[in-house]
Amino acid sequence: MGPWNTRMSNLPDQNIEMTLPQDVARQEFDEIIYHITHDVRASLRALKSLPEWIREELEADRTSLTSGTHDALLMMETHAQRADQLLLDLLTYSRVGRIRGDTGVVALGKAVETAIQTSEIPEDFSVEVDLGVHAVAGVTEEYVLLFMTLLSNAVKHHDMGKGTVTITSTRQGGDLLISVADDGPGIAEQYREKVFGMLETLKSRDDCEGSGLGLPIARKIVDLYQGSVTIADHRPARGTRVEIRLPAHVAVLTAVG
Repeated sequence: MGPWNTRMSNLPDQNIEMTLPQDVARQEFDEIIYHITHDVRASLRALKSLPEWIREELEADRTSLTSGTHDALLMMETHAQRADQLLLDLLTYSRVGRIRGDTGVVALGKAVETAIQTSEIPEDFSVEVDLGVHAVAGVTEEYVLLFMTLLSNAVKHHDMGKGTVTITSTRQGGDLLISVADDGPGIAEQYREKVFGMLETLKSRDDCEGSGLGLPIARKIVDLYQGSVTIADHRPARGTRVEIRLPAHVAVLTAVG
């Protein structure tokens, strides 16, 4: 068990974990999300296929698509895909912390590398990595998902066809500080907390595809380690810097390749 688990401090010699009421409620909520999204996705698969079935039927009858029907089918496909992505992200959110792997030493460099390889990063985007702290205590899959989520968020909300994302890790004031910064349009200060809300987006989904669950997933992962994640000031002014601060005990002094 990791040191972030809540234990009864007046029973130091007993391996007893204390589950708080809010933890139980959160686990029940995650279970509900998991089962609902799993079942709804099964029905959604048919809706995603329906436009193609309609086209095939019309072609078999040698009936031409009108422009109105064509647009309606495209709209159906777009909204079905958005709904499916939302359900996928909800599934991911519900799984965070619910089924955890073994805790151990996580090589940050390898976690970042896996996240880069797994994420859909356009060729014109580069990821620069400068790690002062190379290892942390935790679950590898959670750190990979954390970096995947933040990389995807940086690329998705960039306003240009190319850009740079910089990932760093340092010790600061006894804490472990992980930073994921981009050179995109940035987030105005008055919206920096709002973007961590469930399903919150600052742009219309017609302008930027996204479920509004990326940063909430990141925060939920960081919460597992009793840390904090915020949008920090970025210099130069352009760009967004997501700052993750973890307690000192999470960092591992031993260097890991």
